[in-house]
Amino acid sequence: DRAGATRWPLNATGAAGNYGREGEETNIAYVERIYDVAGVCLGARCVRGGAAVVPGNVCNGGPNCRYGCAEALAGVIASYRDYVARTGFGLTYLNEGGKSYNRMVKDATANICPTLEKIDDVDAALTPWAGRGGETTDWPLNATGEVGDYGRVGDESNVE
Repeated sequence: DRAGATRWPLNATGAAGNYGREGEETNIAYVERIYDVAGVCLGARCVRGGAAVVPGNVCNGGPNCRYGCAEALAGVIASYRDYVARTGFGLTYLNEGGKSYNRMVKDATANICPTLEKIDDVDAALTPWAGRGGETTDWPLNATGEVGDYGRVGDESNVE
């Protein structure tokens, strides 16, 4: 579990937030909470935790409380939601779609599409090469038509 506090005030409290998980919050709920940043009072009638604040101070309510980070952070949260959805789709495909395609191949021993038998460890599923050293894939690579090596080539990154 993460420890420590944010360097910015959260909108819910007007104070720094705790990086630890709260209860059973999901990944998305966690990101939404951590990046729901408080505003800055730009005029009269701002509040923080129900108490009035003067202009220039942190606020989390009132007609003149402005949330300068809100639009950019909404984009960050939307991107994270998309990442989570795409990851789920990818894992579902590896588990179901790949198996279905492999069943259509005449050679029953060939695995054309990679598959995951069980998705108990999402991190391991997303990084299937981790800890596998010189082992090879169970499927042929597009570039060569032969099984591939889990090792990186040159200075490959996670996105190359």
